[in-house]
Amino acid sequence: MSFTEEEKKKALQLYDETGSIAKVIHKLGYPSRQNMYTWIKNRDIEKKRKKYDATDSPGHRRHPSLEIKLEILHRCFEEGEDIKSISEEYGYSRTSIYSWRKLYLSGGAAAIMNKKKDLPRGTLIVNEDADKGSDNNIELAAKIRDLELENDILRQTIEILKKIRASIC
Repeated sequence: MSFTEEEKKKALQLYDETGSIAKVIHKLGYPSRQNMYTWIKNRDIEKKRKKYDATDSPGHRRHPSLEIKLEILHRCFEEGEDIKSISEEYGYSRTSIYSWRKLYLSGGAAAIMNKKKDLPRGTLIVNEDADKGSDNNIELAAKIRDLELENDILRQTIEILKKIRASIC
């Protein structure tokens, strides 16, 4: 027997409300158990087939800003929010979030900045100057990590001093 999309939708909605195939069949008088299982399976497959918008729009950047990445990392790994829900909310994959975290832990905020998107496409020219530039980048990244660590230490020191001052007063 063939069912309309409206009948399928109504049955699936009732299933979502009750959580029981038997209750759906009893209340509506249709479909068979096998039809319900098939409809649920097909609906779940469609939900998993998310079509990502590959365009680079202001609402959803293909390469998110450093601020957005840090906000996502803060919510996931400091506040302990569910990575799957944050991933769905912002529209970036869980793989990307874990990748940003790995980069951040190894190289700080400088490591997750968007450098690749600004590079022009074309042939690569290998020369000695490029190697020197690479060394400079490594030195700069190390210096940034050191400065970020020093900054964190200073912030913690200020917090401790504030607590000591508050306890004295």
